[in-house]
Amino acid sequence: MSITPSGGAGEILGTGTLVNQANGQIFAAGGTGILYLAVANVLNSGKIEATNNNELYLESPTVTNSANGVIVSGVNSTVVLFTDDVIGGTLDTTQTGIFDAVDTELDGSGGHPVTLNGTLDVYDNVGLVVVGVLNNIGSISLGSTGDLTFIALEGSEVTLEGHGNIILSGFSENSIATSSSLTKLGQLTHLNNDGNTISGAGSINNLILNNAKGSLIDATGAC
Repeated sequence: MSITPSGGAGEILGTGTLVNQANGQIFAAGGTGILYLAVANVLNSGKIEATNNNELYLESPTVTNSANGVIVSGVNSTVVLFTDDVIGGTLDTTQTGIFDAVDTELDGSGGHPVTLNGTLDVYDNVGLVVVGVLNNIGSISLGSTGDLTFIALEGSEVTLEGHGNIILSGFSENSIATSSSLTKLGQLTHLNNDGNTISGAGSINNLILNNAKGSLIDATGAC
């Protein structure tokens, strides 16, 4: 089954659970508009997509993807992640599509990694929380222009797999660190960087870093 609001715009709201089964599709497409998906709980084994110059505002508190569940930002489109928690699955961009993260958590714990295959932007003065395993075969950009902009690591261990890039803009306010909730308890997260390149200006602090063979930390840009 496919759900495509007229003109690509509209709202899918509710306090219950939306189950998007395997081969199910939810599209923001066919116009130039914004689709707001704000059901309290989303279980996704199919495809949720913005394409053809549309935007999808994913505002559901929890989106749980199966191993085959995918969220797609297609041609000239943007998926804005206002979601508190994206669990498992794949974030995929095609051609000029992008993801914007607004204080979102990517939860790859429990043997269900999150895969990023594309571009994810974290703009000035917001953050991205990472839990468990993030298979980054794309690119994450921290775009501070003078305010704290961060990747917060939650839990005892976080692993960055893949051979993707994490790019920090030319401001020292970019940060990759253990989450504030853990540092207040005197705990530090072990970050296993297994193949990613982290480059730009900012700080990597309040964590225990294992930078594996094939991984690169490149301090470029002005602070």
